Amino acid sequence: MLETLYHHRPFKFKIAILTTATAVAVIAVMSACFLILELKSYRNDVENERLQLLDIVSDNIAAAVVFDDDRVIDETLQVFDMLPELNSAVLYSLDGNIRALHMADPNMPVEVEPRLLGESSSRRVSFHSGILTVQVPVYKDADLLGSLQINTTLQKLHDKIEIYLWIALVVTVIAILLAAVLGRLFGSFLSRPIEDLALAMTKAKDESDYQQPVANGSMDELGNLSRRFDELMKEIHSRDLRLEKRAKELVIEKENAEAASKTKSEFLANMSHELRTPMNGVMGLAELLTKTELNEHQKMYAETIFKSGTALTTILNDILDFSKIEAGKLELDPIPFSLAEAFEDVVTLLSTAALEKELNLSLNLDPNLPPLVEGDSGRFRQILTNLIGNAVKFTPKGHVHVNVCSVNVGKNVSLHISIEDTGIGISPDKIDLIFSKFTQAEGTTTREYGGTGLGLAITRNLVEAMGGIISVESIIGCGSIFRLELMMPIARKEIVDCSTRSSFVHVPKQIEGQSEARILVAEDNAVNRLVIEAFLNGSKYSVTFTENGRECYDAFLSETFDLVLMDISMPIMDGLEATKAIRAHEEYAERNRVPIIALTAHAMTGDKKRFIDAGLDDHLPKPVKQNDLEEMLKRWLRSEAETPMRQTGSS
Repeated sequence: MLETLYHHRPFKFKIAILTTATAVAVIAVMSACFLILELKSYRNDVENERLQLLDIVSDNIAAAVVFDDDRVIDETLQVFDMLPELNSAVLYSLDGNIRALHMADPNMPVEVEPRLLGESSSRRVSFHSGILTVQVPVYKDADLLGSLQINTTLQKLHDKIEIYLWIALVVTVIAILLAAVLGRLFGSFLSRPIEDLALAMTKAKDESDYQQPVANGSMDELGNLSRRFDELMKEIHSRDLRLEKRAKELVIEKENAEAASKTKSEFLANMSHELRTPMNGVMGLAELLTKTELNEHQKMYAETIFKSGTALTTILNDILDFSKIEAGKLELDPIPFSLAEAFEDVVTLLSTAALEKELNLSLNLDPNLPPLVEGDSGRFRQILTNLIGNAVKFTPKGHVHVNVCSVNVGKNVSLHISIEDTGIGISPDKIDLIFSKFTQAEGTTTREYGGTGLGLAITRNLVEAMGGIISVESIIGCGSIFRLELMMPIARKEIVDCSTRSSFVHVPKQIEGQSEARILVAEDNAVNRLVIEAFLNGSKYSVTFTENGRECYDAFLSETFDLVLMDISMPIMDGLEATKAIRAHEEYAERNRVPIIALTAHAMTGDKKRFIDAGLDDHLPKPVKQNDLEEMLKRWLRSEAETPMRQTGSS
């Protein structure tokens, strides 16, 4: 408790306590030493005085002892009355019996100390029960006659001790008061630099004031400490200035980086749009060309053009995906979807490429897979397409087996997916490289098998974004096994996959004498208009073309249409403005909502959401295939018999 109390006291109080305690300790030690030395000196003086007196008396009493003169003996013993502290004087015979006794106070009870000597042949001194006993032998011409002993008190000594103690007490009190005053003065003197340091630290902490000097010019340890503190504060202030300058530079660099990233994104978006627009014409016309009467060489040329366009589209998509991943803008859109359907769709899509190479492509699904899970269906299919597609791509012969196991963990399902192939394999020192951007296991495979080397890098980032793990085992010339582990929430069975359902289904208005749906197309590119017209040629659709958003809006006001295919980037009025104007007119005129589909080269992440927020209903990116266009139109233009129950979720 005392230690705790001491710790909470100010420094100057501690200095005063330390000074006082030191002074008291020094005075106590000095007083004790002085008292001991003084008492010892006084006692030695008393003993010597008593011995000298006894020697004189013993010489005078020897004759009386020889002649048994009791009167002379008694008179001689009365000499000791000169001693104010005398208790008794005793003359012992040789046999130890009391020969004569003289008491200072006759009324005192007789209490005589026993003889000290066995044969009374030597001088002795003892102190017992506050009585000083001194004894000397009594001789007559070298004949020992007995011993003479006096017993005296040491009252003077006690009085002197008391005086010394009072003096020591007074000196101690004076020393305590003086030490307290001096300790307080010196304590304040010593604590002031420390208090200045503490105040400077407080200002530095609370007010960020590092310019308050505390050095007092003294050359002692506290002075050195103050100077070192001032140097430290100057260094901190200097560092703060440098950090502030660096922070401003970093802000500028961040703004420049964000501007560069924005510029890069805008450039990629523009490049994507500009590349997809002509690619739509190239691939669309190539697809149409393959369906005409061609000889074998012409058909091969047309198919090659179409496949090359498909490859270019894949490369473009990979570059855009990786750009979004590097920019940290990769976003997942979790919706309920069927795992079994996703696996079957991807395997079915890649089965044609496997058949062309005479590969055995098999899928083994766990029968205990949950009907629906929650996740980004598109990104999940992209992962499967990249992994299974790579297996097919790098396997010249043999098989590609896809095995799917699942374990329910509470409300989640743990997926274990393995993709085994008998392909060219990967050397151990190249395995870590295949997940790096623009890298393939061997440089020569780029020329032999093609590709940008982005597929697996994108796949790994997508898997990690979903909280999964991807690994690979491979042997050169024997094949590879890619393993994928994912944990996905299990969706309720009653939840419907909203990615393929709209908030409503439009039923084409029956036109007198015909049942074909009327489609309004807004497209500023002549080649793309030609492709769309050719895709829809022979179908039961009546198609009207406009070249910009303004013409599209005017046509919508003047005629009735069942569906609108809307390009986004157009002159005079773009697709988003035209859509908003159409939706406003529908609301004002209380007309039925007509499906508007974005048929555009804008295919960046977030474009579909941006279009739907603007009032469009779906998104079909360019380059578009004829089957994809027909499926989109069938989805939105169903007969009443095929119209599903109205859904309330968003598209």
